[in-house]
Amino acid sequence: MKLVPQVLSLKDVTVKLNLSESHLRRLILSKELKPLSSTKKLPVFLYEDVARFAKRLKKKRLANLEAIARACEELGMYEEQDAEALEADSELASERITGTLQR
Repeated sequence: MKLVPQVLSLKDVTVKLNLSESHLRRLILSKELKPLSSTKKLPVFLYEDVARFAKRLKKKRLANLEAIARACEELGMYEEQDAEALEADSELASERITGTLQR
């Protein structure tokens, strides 16, 4: 018995990767993600290829977020005082909500 590989449509891939169709088409043109079929209108992708690309994309997105966080810290946009103030505001809001619910 021969197993048929699982394939995904263009729409399936956009949903799975949380990308727009135009961005996905740019990835295809740049050969970062290769479809199983070579038709431009209705490309089909192997599930395994999309899953591997999703892992690479997740690592890239995480690295970008870490770079942004480092830049913000270096610029002094986020400091320990800000975190403490945010926590105090959060506790105050929580107390207000709890007090409102108990009335």
